[in-house]
Amino acid sequence: MAHGDRSSGHCASDHPHTFWRGLAFAAGTAATVALADHWQRGWGATGCEQARELPGDDLIPYPRAQATRAIGIAAPPIVVWPWLVQLGQGRGGFYSYDRVENLMGLDIHSADAIIPEWQHLAVGDTIALFPGDNRLEVMALTPPRTLVLFADSPFIPTTTRQDAPTFRFSWSFVLEQEGPADARLAVRERYAWDHANLTLGVRAMQWVSFVMTRKMLRGIKTRAEGTKRISGSHGNGRRTGWVGDRDVLRQRSRRHRTVPNGQ
Repeated sequence: MAHGDRSSGHCASDHPHTFWRGLAFAAGTAATVALADHWQRGWGATGCEQARELPGDDLIPYPRAQATRAIGIAAPPIVVWPWLVQLGQGRGGFYSYDRVENLMGLDIHSADAIIPEWQHLAVGDTIALFPGDNRLEVMALTPPRTLVLFADSPFIPTTTRQDAPTFRFSWSFVLEQEGPADARLAVRERYAWDHANLTLGVRAMQWVSFVMTRKMLRGIKTRAEGTKRISGSHGNGRRTGWVGDRDVLRQRSRRHRTVPNGQ
């Protein structure tokens, strides 16, 4: 009986402490996850950039999730724009983790040069994220400022069921002049879905998107800042413009063009 009493007393005294420790751990974990989620959804963006309305917001006026990420680039929008307009699988890629994407069979090869045939884009054209029928439609295009892409149920197989889930996604790229020769690039994602069973998938997708988008923004920045300003005489006047590092870009362009699609 004495042993049983000690055992009961031990359990009675420990249970409240265990409960409160568990509760504190759960609360701390939830707070950490919430802070991390807030950070990744606004990486690089100011509070104003996250809060203000951007082109493309009207496509999903009431999103269930939104992310706005941004980066400063030491080159004007007109220099950054050609890198944006050639985005896409089978085009200029996404300037992100090609090796990781291609391990999943996505066949993405990010360009290190501006490719002339990929500079022609218009409203109504589509851009592939990966091989297949899942494509984003160009909804708005204002060179060299705005590119807005949109897809309705891009990752859900076509079905005739009346209760099939819907998923909508908008992707906006907004370039703004910042100073005499710099640019600010903001990228906004908006998500809307109507089935609760999609929620965890979308949350996970946002974290994947954060990793890939951060790399993409840095990739665009590196490429655009590798473009050099030139100024010199041309005929009777003076020529001012921007060119890439010609030796490097020409070599990379030839290398990129000789890679067969799918390899």
